[in-house]
Amino acid sequence: MIFKSSEALLITSRPNIYHFSKIDVSGGVFLLLAKQKKFVFADARFIRGAARIAHGFIPIATDKTDFSWWRQLLKRQEIKTVFFEPFDLTYYQLQKFRKISRGLAELKPTKVDLRVLRSQKSQTELAKIKKALSATEEIVGEIVKICRAGVFGKRKVSEYDLSCAIHHQAFLRGLPHLAFAPIVAFGKNTGIPHHQPARTRQLKKGDMILLDLGVKYHNYCSDLTRVFFTASPTSRQAEVYQKVLLAQEAALKKIKAGVKASSLYDEVNKIFGTQIAHFTHGLGHGVGLEIHEHPSLKLESRDQLSNAQVITVEPGLYFSWGGVRIEDMVVVRENSAQNLTKWPKELEQVVIK
Repeated sequence: MIFKSSEALLITSRPNIYHFSKIDVSGGVFLLLAKQKKFVFADARFIRGAARIAHGFIPIATDKTDFSWWRQLLKRQEIKTVFFEPFDLTYYQLQKFRKISRGLAELKPTKVDLRVLRSQKSQTELAKIKKALSATEEIVGEIVKICRAGVFGKRKVSEYDLSCAIHHQAFLRGLPHLAFAPIVAFGKNTGIPHHQPARTRQLKKGDMILLDLGVKYHNYCSDLTRVFFTASPTSRQAEVYQKVLLAQEAALKKIKAGVKASSLYDEVNKIFGTQIAHFTHGLGHGVGLEIHEHPSLKLESRDQLSNAQVITVEPGLYFSWGGVRIEDMVVVRENSAQNLTKWPKELEQVVIK
């Protein structure tokens, strides 16, 4: 990002604040990036911590009753234009900044989409995402053990029990924050893409199991979906599973830098054919500090894949009797995709015995 000496960029969204400064709080902090200097603004709760964490930033304490700290900064730095994040700043916040900047600086939406900028991961970021995914796969292994005990042992296990177990397993690994509320579905409930785990639905032999989960490792997210079978799949189940797997593999082969994200959806469309109406969500999304980031792999997406982006590829088919979704995380490379997900997905490998 290159600014004129009279320009600055106001950063208010939590992921972007963390990306630039490593500060992670839910409010009370924002950044201002000028051509020569960087400033971190925080109220009395966070100013000392912000000053310690945000290396290279000049800390400025804020006061909601007196905005001289803002006006004096604009004067001293001779800032005439402040660009803001149009996807984050609320109307009320924008009006507030315009009011306290009146006569000194004009506020304009930035044309630099920081979400796109943040989508290309550094080696350090990739290492954290890999750690998050590795922990997620370990947790899946523990959940499969519980499912096995629920099917072949005397233990009763509900969808809600497995959801709680996912949280518990994350805590045991020093990861108190999940990337999102886990999706756990048994039997017909697997046909609901974002099913909420039920206390009353208990696992029984013959059920399909859908697990969709992720954790956060040092603020970076993971995302993994697998379907398991508690008995030999029926011909109908096997046919749908193999079709979803084939669609995912076709999309994965298409991935490389410069490819239109929507073209991946086209590959899935070819394989699903007349069943495409049973594919009721996007093919995938970027992953990083947020579980859903740029780029979007929807049919109508105008995004283009770039090197070092981390994306999910998660085709699915959903019916009244149940559904299948298979999700991997991959890194976009210049000529191919680097699959980060190691958990097996061949049909014979997801039958719990």
